[in-house]
Amino acid sequence: IRLLRALGDARKNGLLQAFVDGLSDDEFNLLEPNIQGETAHRVSSTLVTSLDHEEILDTGKKVRNKAHFKAYRSWQESLGKLPKKSLDSIEETTRDIVNLVQHKFGQNERCYGLVVGYVQSGKTGHFSGLISRAIDEGFTFIIVLSGILNDLRRQTQLRLHKDVFGMAGVKPHAPLKTISPPSNNVFRFLTDIHSDIGSGEFTIIDKDMKAALEEKQVLVAITKKNTSVLQHLLNGIGNAADTIKAQHKVLIIDDEADHATVNTGGDGDEAFADPELEGQDDEEDPTDDDSDPSKTNLLVRKIIQQFSNSAYIGYTATPYANVLIDPFLETEELGLSLYPRDFIMNLAKPDDYFGAERFFGAEGEEEGFHVILHPEDTAEEIKQVEKTVESNIQDVVPMALQEAMLDFILTGIVKHHRRQQGKSISPLHHSMLVHVSRLNEDQTVIHTLVDELMDLWKMQATSMFEGEEILEKLEDRWNEEFVAKFSFVETFAEFSSLIVEEDGWLQNTKVMMINSKSEEILDYDSYPEGLSVIAIGGNKLSRGLTLEGLTVSMYMRRTRMYDSLMQMGRWFGYRQGYEDLVRVHTTENLYSWFEWLVKAEDAVRRDIDRYAMLGVSPVDVAVRIPWHDELIPTARNKMKYAIKNIYNYSNRTTESIHLPINESKRLEANLSATESFFGTLPAPTPFLNRGYAWENVDKQ
Repeated sequence: IRLLRALGDARKNGLLQAFVDGLSDDEFNLLEPNIQGETAHRVSSTLVTSLDHEEILDTGKKVRNKAHFKAYRSWQESLGKLPKKSLDSIEETTRDIVNLVQHKFGQNERCYGLVVGYVQSGKTGHFSGLISRAIDEGFTFIIVLSGILNDLRRQTQLRLHKDVFGMAGVKPHAPLKTISPPSNNVFRFLTDIHSDIGSGEFTIIDKDMKAALEEKQVLVAITKKNTSVLQHLLNGIGNAADTIKAQHKVLIIDDEADHATVNTGGDGDEAFADPELEGQDDEEDPTDDDSDPSKTNLLVRKIIQQFSNSAYIGYTATPYANVLIDPFLETEELGLSLYPRDFIMNLAKPDDYFGAERFFGAEGEEEGFHVILHPEDTAEEIKQVEKTVESNIQDVVPMALQEAMLDFILTGIVKHHRRQQGKSISPLHHSMLVHVSRLNEDQTVIHTLVDELMDLWKMQATSMFEGEEILEKLEDRWNEEFVAKFSFVETFAEFSSLIVEEDGWLQNTKVMMINSKSEEILDYDSYPEGLSVIAIGGNKLSRGLTLEGLTVSMYMRRTRMYDSLMQMGRWFGYRQGYEDLVRVHTTENLYSWFEWLVKAEDAVRRDIDRYAMLGVSPVDVAVRIPWHDELIPTARNKMKYAIKNIYNYSNRTTESIHLPINESKRLEANLSATESFFGTLPAPTPFLNRGYAWENVDKQ
């Protein structure tokens, strides 16, 4: 990273040759591909920061892997989920962040930053590593803002106990294997797995703050972004003496920082409001004070202001709202806005990450093989199903939903079969997502249909008389959807016997409705042997919440916002051992929107990379977000400070100098597209003795 930044500075200042002459042989070999121009792919995470690069390197000597981070890394290595390269990246990037924070504290300033990852790519793992480093560096108060729903807050608290804090004094639903933190690190919790900060707790938070300092404990709060909860936390902190607050060193992690924290106050442009496409969340009433983003923003900023040594670090995979915050906004009461003025870190995409490009972009040889397209009216067809007592459930459930359910059964059985053959497939859980509507009433209808049909198929599978019918249905689907696309997959005969076992895998699958009207929760830890579940819901399944082993998704919900649409793609993540089985059922229109999101996301990340290479500050530049004619980057009321530009390239030469010369498939695709384009044009005429010109070309 240091060499790449220096190379960028040398190019910018016209000192490239002198820079190259001064490189050692090892440095030159490391940089040679970039010197030659092969710079189209990211080799590591990048950092846009207000600090001088040399300053970062100097402070870097102060931060080393100490006891807690070593324990964290050892724990992750024992789990075997993350490759060494990913752990190395966490080690390097969390060190950079702590360097930045420590430097700001040294200048008696608060720190504001943003970490940009990918949907379902391990952001929780990254900030777990950052918290571990913060503990090593003497931070005394850790606050994690985790979503707006109890399910996500609970999941985050449980995950941090596993990976950072251990289970001392904690009573989970089921026995858990966790990290063994260093014995001298002791924690005092303001929240637990089962409950957030309530109205009674705020009266003792100041006592906890004092006791944590006296007993050399780290105070921890993992809370919802709920105004009542945050008000309790603020009141409790406000009750503490100034001398106590001055001694605390505070790290505030804002998970999903683009959601529910960004100030939405003021009159947004509602010109494109569409109740169907931009309806409010079913679990978030916009008139409810508890979910008001502007009040949440106010409370978070007030909490930051309580401490002279506080760092606010947001995490998100969709940073559109965060980079559109006014960086210069400041008030005496609230302090600075939450714009990431001190740094933006762009995390590298892990090698084994199964992301949007694998489904909707040009990455990988199986482009498009994982997506199954259905007619545009499929969602309405599913929602409007009418079932009577006399109805045969197989005649009522739309075929698109039946196909997705068959895929769920087949992929679950095959994963089970592969494990029996000795293949490593993690996790043990197997999930299907059904997200067709934001409305609880629609989800109830779908849950009833899926539950009844699954019960029927379970009965048929073990029936002496009807078993043949379901087996034939499954075999036809396997050959049509899986064998036809990936000829190397198993034959149906290899695993079909597992389907008909009386107490086998199929009989133990569950159908659950996950929304505000249901008491069911996705508690995977209560199923140490593995949970196989079809999860039906809306917003609870659309942001932050992890569906373990998600393999089949039926996604039909339309939203026009880049960030919401991408976040609803819960099917992204790590799928080692079963990548060939992953399927997403959607519509052609949604597919085209996701195709656009792949390009928009790449453009934003490349902009961040470019600014990192130039060594500029986040307040010196604006991250550019490509505009779509139907979609918008984020909610209108989060775009009050956005500037919309239309670039005109007439009378100038615009040349791309960064070509993916190591990716022959992309070059061949570009050449083919160019030849196809010219093939549609009429004959050209010579132009200035240097090329050709076409006249009267139809704009289409």
